[in-house]
Amino acid sequence: MRPLLAFSGPIALCATAVAAGVWLIFSLFPGSGISVLVPGHSEFTIVEPGRYTLWTQVEASFRGKLMTFPTGLPSGVTISITKPDGSVVPIHSQWPGPQHDSPGSIQVAVGSLTFDSPGSYRISAEGLHEQRALYLDRSDMRLFFAKVLFAMSIPAVFLAGVLWAVFIFIRRRRKPA
Repeated sequence: MRPLLAFSGPIALCATAVAAGVWLIFSLFPGSGISVLVPGHSEFTIVEPGRYTLWTQVEASFRGKLMTFPTGLPSGVTISITKPDGSVVPIHSQWPGPQHDSPGSIQVAVGSLTFDSPGSYRISAEGLHEQRALYLDRSDMRLFFAKVLFAMSIPAVFLAGVLWAVFIFIRRRRKPA
């Protein structure tokens, strides 16, 4: 058993790299979001407080129908999100912002906002003359590039663990018993 204990460090390093990779994969896909049609008022529920991104959907499946909307929002549009007590959740603009293109949807970021508590919220958009779809999800574009850099280091950490294990194995074979 004692000879295998020498490999605990390299095994722990490789396991850490694998765990970091799994975490990274799940953190890049924020899960399902909330879709609403505007103009007008819509209510939605936030289950998990935190930072969210508000997107305008250019092309999306909404309530079972494929819908296409103009790119971006026209000038003069006011979007507000209010808490149940009537206070406003501030939206920090990301325009022009990042764009998500995936099978079945195209989204352009409008802004980011932070919900400090779970509950029911109300979104309203004024100044629109045609229907648009907005989408709210947990993706945080501020950390996206940091996560990409982190992802590039994971294989190097895993390889370092493997090389460390090989080094230990070779060093132990050379030692006389």
